[in-house]
Amino acid sequence: MAATEKGDVYVVWDDRHNIYFTSTHDDQTKFTPTVVLGEKKNLASSPQLAATESGDVYVVWAEKNNVTGNSNIEFISSNDSGKTFSGKKEISGANNTIPFSPQIAATEKGDVYVVWLDISNKTGDSNVELISSNDSGKTFSSQKDLRKGMSKSFSPQIAATENGGVYVVWVEKNNKTGQSNVELISSNNSGMSFDDTKKLTSGKPLSFSPQLAVTENGDVYVAWVNKNNKTGDTDILFRSSNDSGTSFDDRKNLRRSESLLSFSPQITATEKGDVYLVWTDKNSTTGRSDITFRSSNDRGLDFKRAVRLNAGEDKISNSSSPHIATTQEGSVYVIWLENQIQFKEILDKDAIFSIPISLSNKTTSAVSAEITGTKTGDLILVWVDKNNSTDRSLHIKRISGHYFDRNS
Repeated sequence: MAATEKGDVYVVWDDRHNIYFTSTHDDQTKFTPTVVLGEKKNLASSPQLAATESGDVYVVWAEKNNVTGNSNIEFISSNDSGKTFSGKKEISGANNTIPFSPQIAATEKGDVYVVWLDISNKTGDSNVELISSNDSGKTFSSQKDLRKGMSKSFSPQIAATENGGVYVVWVEKNNKTGQSNVELISSNNSGMSFDDTKKLTSGKPLSFSPQLAVTENGDVYVAWVNKNNKTGDTDILFRSSNDSGTSFDDRKNLRRSESLLSFSPQITATEKGDVYLVWTDKNSTTGRSDITFRSSNDRGLDFKRAVRLNAGEDKISNSSSPHIATTQEGSVYVIWLENQIQFKEILDKDAIFSIPISLSNKTTSAVSAEITGTKTGDLILVWVDKNNSTDRSLHIKRISGHYFDRNS
């Protein structure tokens, strides 16, 4: 999902065979007819979306040709707010590889960046690949190997800024030692060239699930999960850079408790130096899982105490999959799954607003929840409600001025 300041909301999803697209504009109460973006005869998955204020919409996904068996990363774009789309492009060009897990970032000036993983059919190794466009997706540069060698890469994430900053983070697993590290690579010239790869982790713990947030000021924030090989405990680790990724501060462990397993971190940041994180904490003894929130107001140098967002609930909770959004004014909003979608507002200075609000139908189970915010203070939420494996419905809700609009 992507939302713009002027009220455009774009949603893309798949059913493992097709890629679907719809959009809503102005008041978010009416959606355009659903459009199928891929080839119906092929297998399509993992769609990702980026959009700009000027009406550019970009979609990428992985597609496998049922006739030839070949797999590619597909790209399609619209320059009129999703009313019409260009013909799709195959942007992955390596032979004897299986591309998957595409991620996309775009800027207002027309820069588009796509990163994905390539698995070698011969060795099974996976590389991080990137391709870029500086003319709103009309033409693309040649494919770049950001990481190539005798190892496996996982979970790529990408972010870009208007001033030409491009940042990619992923997990690197050594085939010989089995150790995994979080690695980052950056460019300050719109992807024309990249600095050397930086290893953000070290030692024996296994690292996974990296998340990335960047600002136009040159702040770069990375959070991930570290797993202790001996105890099995997992912690949330954090590192920050205030010079566009040239150097990073020391690692910070944001969650220290031997009885908790932490996972699913999410991170967001503002231009004025606020950094917000949420994740899931599971008690290994009781089985209870909670949503934990921490914040920093000095660009990640110091963090305030951890706050449990579903505090006050007596029952054994089963909270998971948190997502977070913020406005430049300092309000933070978190949603998570607990059968129904749970919503929580955190005002300036981390004041908790009321109790969690359930947004979805109590007779259904909610999945695939996302939230995004705008500078005007509007929030857009999207999720899927399911009654069974075949009955699913897509929901959108706008939150504006602390009032809930109707479900669409």
